[in-house]
Amino acid sequence: MAGVQEAEAKAKLLRHIRRKKILKRTSVLINEFSIADARADVVVAANGRLHCYEIKSKADSLRRLKAQTEVFCKFFDTVTLVLDEKHVKAAFTLVPRRVGIWVLQDDKVYVLRESKLVSPTKLTLCASLSLVELRRVASSNDLSGDGDRAALAQALTRLPYRTLKKAVIEYVRKKFSPHCKAFIAETAESEIQTEHLQLLSPYRSRRERHAKTKSEIETSWSAWAAQVQSTQSSSTDLIAPSGSP
Repeated sequence: MAGVQEAEAKAKLLRHIRRKKILKRTSVLINEFSIADARADVVVAANGRLHCYEIKSKADSLRRLKAQTEVFCKFFDTVTLVLDEKHVKAAFTLVPRRVGIWVLQDDKVYVLRESKLVSPTKLTLCASLSLVELRRVASSNDLSGDGDRAALAQALTRLPYRTLKKAVIEYVRKKFSPHCKAFIAETAESEIQTEHLQLLSPYRSRRERHAKTKSEIETSWSAWAAQVQSTQSSSTDLIAPSGSP
């Protein structure tokens, strides 16, 4: 039930930010963005910034909210809580003033407090990148790509802030754009529904390939079984197809 409520809340949020032009065709939309020891429900990369939205549905607990928002405020330019009205009073006491607070009522989103823009530090931007990406950024800016994460991050802080921020946005875009493009294309002329969320899954193509392979194997075995049945009276040897049925 909690999963259903969260999916419905997420669809409402996405409809709202699309109407408000926060989510555009050129944006990168990420569903379930893992960062440090937390996971943001929705992240939008747009206009050179990362915007985080954390949903707390009626069935959710606020037990981890304070710790979650501390991580989100460190890594994202803006952070917004999207809450069921039952959580509003508690949320105001748990999160810093830079965090926006929106409330979900029926199919509408009401803004109780706007988020404030606070950009991450250079070291935090470096922490957002993989080790391979850190080395790529160092190499492309005539810096040594040797050393561990800490040494690389320290070296990269000599670069202009804009260069590091661009590297993070490009990394996010490269990693998540394929899933986002499928979602944007499918929902371009329609209302965003909960079933559209599966389009944002990074594992969707893998599941589809697995399902296709499984279907092909089952079809091969069905054809072979039919052949066996039709030739039971024949002495012809039959070779079973490869793979498990």
